[in-house]
Amino acid sequence: MRQRQAKSFPLLAVLCGAPVTEAAWTTNQFDNFFPAWSHGLHDLLDGVWDGFTSTDTKLEVCRNRLAYDASVGRGPYWTVECMLQEFPEFRKAEAASASVILGLLPSVLSQLGPTTAQIGLLGSRRPLLALLLALGAPSFARPTSQGYETSLRDELPFATLDMQGQQKEGSGGACGCGRRRTKSDRARIILTDLIEYVFALAAAANVAIVTYKLCFWAIEGFALSVVFLPALWVLLAIPIFIVSVLVIYGYFQIRPDDGCPAQWHWYDELTPCRDQPCVKLKPRPWNCRKQVATALAWCLHFGIVLHGVLGTLALAGLIFISALDAVVIVLYYVASAVVCKFIIAYELIGLRTKMRFESGQQRP
Repeated sequence: MRQRQAKSFPLLAVLCGAPVTEAAWTTNQFDNFFPAWSHGLHDLLDGVWDGFTSTDTKLEVCRNRLAYDASVGRGPYWTVECMLQEFPEFRKAEAASASVILGLLPSVLSQLGPTTAQIGLLGSRRPLLALLLALGAPSFARPTSQGYETSLRDELPFATLDMQGQQKEGSGGACGCGRRRTKSDRARIILTDLIEYVFALAAAANVAIVTYKLCFWAIEGFALSVVFLPALWVLLAIPIFIVSVLVIYGYFQIRPDDGCPAQWHWYDELTPCRDQPCVKLKPRPWNCRKQVATALAWCLHFGIVLHGVLGTLALAGLIFISALDAVVIVLYYVASAVVCKFIIAYELIGLRTKMRFESGQQRP
């Protein structure tokens, strides 16, 4: 087997978007491939290709080209060209099908993932859990309505309060605080919290592992020496999540309900939303803070579109992936997104009983 020039970068470096430029290129991308074609591709690079019809001269050329590309350090251009020349046409057609499957993945995940209004609202109550869920489902949907207040009213049928703070008839049940928790209540909270964090961490770890493989087990056809594009697509879910939370705080004043604690405490992060103190959401007047939140909301609208385009570009451009491996990759991402969707849905159901809308001054 050929000698490797450098070991693979650690997962943390990839998930931090480490910029691998042509000047720093090594043979890491050829250490591993996805299972379906791994044996054949390694045989090709080692000069003992027995899967496809080829000549010993071409095999020697491919092996020498990898050594040349590694010595020059400008990217595996000659090596990839030789490998593609050795590929039969039916394998190239299968690779094109895999590119289509992977290119559709961001759109599929956006249909399964939360809206920015939902993840921002959950982040205002349980930021760490919401962050893990954002990483586990790295594609977001736009709110169903243009305005965040209208979107939240449409997506989450909260109870509504009039200007005097009285609950409107037919808008939901009463929200009270002060009831002492029994042992069964505390046991249920601990168990629920443990289940949520275990599954959220598992979903985020699953996405991190699959993304690492996409970075180092495949090659970007349009940027052969770049490995971080799939990781960049996943990591951009973090600023989208942060901006979503900021927009919620910019649009609404989150105040404690009557008789409930006035401040958010760190242990509220470890408490399911249905067991947290009740709060009121009052739309802010049309001031500077709400204007900034409106600008950020518009940035989110366009940012989500650009985020999906980046994901499509990064995933559809990967080569040396079979159609079967592409389907497995999609299933891994979808499994994480479904798990996160269930957790978000459960928490949002709890928010319906713990948050109230107050009538407020609208934009003039």
